[in-house]
Amino acid sequence: LYGAITPSITDLTELTVLDLSNNSFMGGIPTQISRCKELTEFNVAYNLLTADVPLELGFLTKLKVLRINDNNLYGILPPTFSNLTHLAHLSVAGNMLSGYPFETISILKNLEFLDLSSNKFKGSVLNQTVVNWPKLAKFIARANNFDNVLPATLGNLVALQELDISQNSIQGTIPDKINKCGNLVIMNLSCNALSGAIPSAVGEIPTLSVLDLRANSFNSGLPTGINGYNNLVRLQVSRNNFLAIPDDLATLPNILDVDISQNHLEGVIPSTLGTMTRVLSLNFSYNNLSSNIPPQIGDCARLSVLDLSHNLLKEIIPYTIIKMRSLECLNLSENHLSGRLPEEFGYLSELTELDVSGNAIGGTIPAAIGTLPRLTFLDLAFNKLSGIIPTNLNFPASSFVGNADLCGPILNKSCTTYVGRTVAPGGMMVSAAGLVLTMTVIMILTWWFCCRDETDELNSSFPAGVLRRLTSEALQRATEDFSSINYIGSSALCTVYKAELSDGLEVAVKVLSPEYYGSNRRSFSMEAKMFAKVLHPNIVKVVGCCNSVNMVALVSELMPNGSLEKHLYAGEVCDLTWIQRLDIILGIAEAVAYMHHEWESLLWCDFRTRSILLDALFKPHISNYRIAGNPSSEENLPPAEYMFSSIRTREGDVFSYGVLILEVLTRISPQGDVSWQGGLALWVQQFYPTTLSDILDPQIMELKHHHTSIVLCTELALLCTQESPQERPTMSDVVHMLQRIRR
Repeated sequence: LYGAITPSITDLTELTVLDLSNNSFMGGIPTQISRCKELTEFNVAYNLLTADVPLELGFLTKLKVLRINDNNLYGILPPTFSNLTHLAHLSVAGNMLSGYPFETISILKNLEFLDLSSNKFKGSVLNQTVVNWPKLAKFIARANNFDNVLPATLGNLVALQELDISQNSIQGTIPDKINKCGNLVIMNLSCNALSGAIPSAVGEIPTLSVLDLRANSFNSGLPTGINGYNNLVRLQVSRNNFLAIPDDLATLPNILDVDISQNHLEGVIPSTLGTMTRVLSLNFSYNNLSSNIPPQIGDCARLSVLDLSHNLLKEIIPYTIIKMRSLECLNLSENHLSGRLPEEFGYLSELTELDVSGNAIGGTIPAAIGTLPRLTFLDLAFNKLSGIIPTNLNFPASSFVGNADLCGPILNKSCTTYVGRTVAPGGMMVSAAGLVLTMTVIMILTWWFCCRDETDELNSSFPAGVLRRLTSEALQRATEDFSSINYIGSSALCTVYKAELSDGLEVAVKVLSPEYYGSNRRSFSMEAKMFAKVLHPNIVKVVGCCNSVNMVALVSELMPNGSLEKHLYAGEVCDLTWIQRLDIILGIAEAVAYMHHEWESLLWCDFRTRSILLDALFKPHISNYRIAGNPSSEENLPPAEYMFSSIRTREGDVFSYGVLILEVLTRISPQGDVSWQGGLALWVQQFYPTTLSDILDPQIMELKHHHTSIVLCTELALLCTQESPQERPTMSDVVHMLQRIRR
């Protein structure tokens, strides 16, 4: 159902339950709702409502359940809500509500369920007067603007079973009276600014099963006497400032999941972890753990995930790992491990992911790895492996790069012929081998002498954006009646104008042609709302939309430096340095990887340089992304498989991204009038590797100290544009390789 909620529905004055959820109703809640005084349950969740919450809702004094969540409601919670003394269930999550909610609802003694999440509420998460919620079992207030400290009155919520106040700006420490919440099962305080020590009172909660304190500033060690957490199942304390793995971690009798990644852990991994025979997941990645991997860890027989990546671990991989027959994911990458890959890896029949990249592991690759029936991800890159790659390893070349003495068809490198080196025109040293590993020696040297610690990535699970709904009249005013002065550009599907909204925000207004969505306005509204929640520093932020009778438009942030196309082709010489181009390539890759791996339903498809916009600092922002599976009429040179299907795929995005890299390197448009057969990628292959300097942009070829990174980017582009979709790297792989090149 769609349209406005008709006020005539309030003629049913004897209604006790009114459920209009999961529709596409727009507008507001009718103020006449106060006529339905018998209502005990009112539910308008998951609609497109955009208005204030009406005061009249507070006159429905018999309400026990009120759900207005997941709309675009704004304003404050009306003070009349204090009249709802019978209310047991209140959910207002997923709106744009603001103000100080506890001033209104703190006296509702019968509340059992309260969800304030994903709004703009501020102030203290609980004020000092909250003592009257004796029945409250579930309290969720994540993703708001609450700050200040946690009050001691938190301990008065004696019936509380779940507490989630993550993704706010709460400061200070956890109050000692938290142990008064004797029924608490889940405590999530992640993504705040809490500090100090975790008080021993937390361990005195007998029912506590999940403790999530990620992304805070705890720095005084994990709680002493941790073995008091007898029912703890999950411990998540990543991205804090802890210095050591607690000695008594292994004594937790019911622990299944431990994540202490991205801290400052030093020293050795305790051998006592081998006694954790029930644990399913251990993550100690991105720390400073040293020494060896203790052989006793193999006694964790039920372990399915072991991540020790990005540490300082050395010596060999212990053969006892083969005892963990339930292991599904093993990540030992970016350490100082040496020795050989154990042949016994072939016994890990449940293994789906194996990553030992970025070490100093030598010897040959055991053929037994290729017999693992569930293995879908393998990364052996940047080691000292040698010999032929077993023919039963059907993985892309990116899984093996950075091993100078590896050979085989996957790398297009013969194992029987000597691979020499030649000098290309212009003096650039390049390998005479085939497609992928021509510069592996230089890559290894570059990687070896550069800092190997990767930058900590920010958590992407912040509150989603909220869509502003604008009228056609407002956009007409903002663009000065769509004046030619504000015209930015156009295509077959849209025309773009610069605009200034009434609050002074400068934006770009993309007026869509009727062919874009046709008569399916509901599809546009739902898709626009989803686009507003796509938040990444390299994706143009959609801030609003117009879906009126005479106009369909998307409103997004304005990029003052225009498109990448303008800078590549504006004159005889490009005004972007090679480092700027490399940063642009990397930023685009990070954005596409985010879409591919954080949003199952999104693809970019439009890899044209005109769809890459540059902000004031020349950072790239991609636009014109699409729902997965939807064809786009505006694409760069597409992969061959698109000739046989209208369905767009992640692998197709990877191909088009590779073509984009080549365009940045050559300043030749894939759709231009040049003499190649089969597209830009095949044309570049004709010059690769010995005569690349003949076709790459002379402006960057003059910079001899950048030759290595330029050639490596060319190789990456050719990897991405391989004919078989299965042979192309994922965008996450691409980001990882570019980060290494950028160093």
